[in-house]
Amino acid sequence: MTFPKEFEIRMRTILGDEYESFAASYEKQPSRGLHVNLHKISTDDFVGAVDFPIGKIGFSPEAFTFDCDKIGNHPLHHAGAFYVQEPSAMIPLAMLDATDLRSRPELCVLDMCASPGGKSSQAANLFVGQGGFLLSNEYVPNRALTLAENIERLGIAPAAVTNLDTGVLANDCAGMFDLTVVDAPCSGEGMFRKNPDASAMWSVDNVATCAVRQSKILLDAAQTVAVGGYLLYSTCTFSVEENEDRVADFLDNFPDFEPVYPDETICGITEKGISNGKYDMSFCRRAYPHISGGEGQFAALFLRVSGTRSDKRRSINAEKPDKSEEKLIRDFLCETVGDRLAAELDVFGRKDGFYIVDRLACLPSKGVLSPGVKLGEIRKGRVVPHHRFFMAYGKHFINKFEMDRRQAEAYIRGDTVACDRFCGYGAATFRGCTLGAVKVSDKVAKNHYPKGLRIR
Repeated sequence: MTFPKEFEIRMRTILGDEYESFAASYEKQPSRGLHVNLHKISTDDFVGAVDFPIGKIGFSPEAFTFDCDKIGNHPLHHAGAFYVQEPSAMIPLAMLDATDLRSRPELCVLDMCASPGGKSSQAANLFVGQGGFLLSNEYVPNRALTLAENIERLGIAPAAVTNLDTGVLANDCAGMFDLTVVDAPCSGEGMFRKNPDASAMWSVDNVATCAVRQSKILLDAAQTVAVGGYLLYSTCTFSVEENEDRVADFLDNFPDFEPVYPDETICGITEKGISNGKYDMSFCRRAYPHISGGEGQFAALFLRVSGTRSDKRRSINAEKPDKSEEKLIRDFLCETVGDRLAAELDVFGRKDGFYIVDRLACLPSKGVLSPGVKLGEIRKGRVVPHHRFFMAYGKHFINKFEMDRRQAEAYIRGDTVACDRFCGYGAATFRGCTLGAVKVSDKVAKNHYPKGLRIR
């Protein structure tokens, strides 16, 4: 492909003798990748369940390449068993495997610039089995809605979605998070092969504009990290101004953070950052198409070594159900997920319905699109459940309807399916992963899959 002239000059300066190999890689097809969503299925069970070719990606146990057209139509994708993500985009979160985060109980995670949700999904995998909470934020309203839809499909129960400027999060959520992820908006130089429009829109002026915005986001992000917590900064660009210069500026201004060096696995598929004379940038990692196999990516990880941790928790601007609503909700929960889990779930009401809000939730005072899992609404004296309730808690349902491939495909088209296993609400599952809701009567499973998600 033909690069913008000024971009080529800059990349020749960065890469030197490697430039020709870099440029040649853009004549190859981009790699396609996915990561397993551990909130729905284990990696071993996923490998046993897939019926399309996959290949292991060595830097992460949950990462795979795949070869399958229209993968978004596959029942396992509808069930949230995996998230399609460009391979190099998975490298920054994989750097966290060298830390203690997977073993920390009740891990609280903030993804500050989260849409469409790939890194949020990876981050949520860190606390499977340990308890935890994920706050996914996106500033752009329509992208925030896309983020909420993906969090719903993935069925991550202890998760909330916000639509806020990062400054609000810095103010309302100071010192709350064990991990804050900043996948910063950038000039997108690393996406030229995957998205040719990014090349056409590139300019030096835009690089400078992005760098200013990134500095502000990093300033806000630093304030949200608890002492002993981590800050992960990443971009999908190559410019020093947006990468190492931002890291150097961050280290100048935040002496309570120190660099974290990645393990040999990550170093083996990336190149070290470009040092500026003041700081050794080898802890920063650069992914290039001719080395890493995927697209362009930059990442740097920091540990906060001093400061304070906030014990502040929920601030959801919602009310507890009244006594009649509480009885209807508790009876419904006992009937669907059983008495034990029903007793543990904390339900709050908002104008648009009732939500199950995790006790670890760290929420800002405004801009909350979803404070947790939407349970549903009460209409005419009964609970009308929401799709997200099934996606998040389907594995706990007393009534499950495990479908074969033919039945699952019929279900995601919106068809009814014969079922004589139970009556009432149940979770429709495929390979053990919840697809959505059915309500069975007269041996027919009435389809409650949202119309907007169906395959036409």
